[in-house]
Amino acid sequence: MVRHTEAGRFAVPLDLFEGDAERTSLLLVLTADEAATVYDQLGALLTAKREGGVQ
Repeated sequence: MVRHTEAGRFAVPLDLFEGDAERTSLLLVLTADEAATVYDQLGALLTAKREGGVQ
């Protein structure tokens, strides 16, 4: 679950792995501006996918 850090940033838990490799858990910490940018970019990609523009 995404949470706020003591400094007011957003902490997003991630599990990274490739193929059969062991998962590595870490937190992606973002400022409000960085979180807004990621949000906008993900929204654009999801919209494009729904419209058939991204595979």
